[in-house]
Amino acid sequence: MLKKLLQVALGFVVTMSMALAAVNINTATEKELNALPGIGAVKAKAIVDYRKKNGNFKSVDDIQKVNGIGPSTFNSIKGQIAVNGPNTAPAAKEPVKEKAKEVAKDVSKETKKAATDVKADAKAAQKKVSKDADQSAPKAKK
Repeated sequence: MLKKLLQVALGFVVTMSMALAAVNINTATEKELNALPGIGAVKAKAIVDYRKKNGNFKSVDDIQKVNGIGPSTFNSIKGQIAVNGPNTAPAAKEPVKEKAKEVAKDVSKETKKAATDVKADAKAAQKKVSKDADQSAPKAKK
């Protein structure tokens, strides 16, 4: 249950940060381009190299001229890229991964604590039932 909640919350945070983010493909660094889904270090370098060789992109569609950026990759990033304006995207993917690890650790700790609490409650209930049974047992013999 907590894992599912964590996944939903994390997905929402990532989606919202990407919805508000735009990477200017004419000015972005390799690290900023690497923050885009489906763009790793190799494709980010290819974008920068293409830009250096051919000049600025005139439209976001032009990014498909870069070797390794096909329709699938383009479709996954087209809403997150621009050819003008500031870069407002996260600098890299790592901070999101690190935050996810922190949240996962917190959830794991809470889950373990909850499990320990449930076990303690179950033991206490078992003792009470056992005590009640012991107290009522002699009465039943009479």
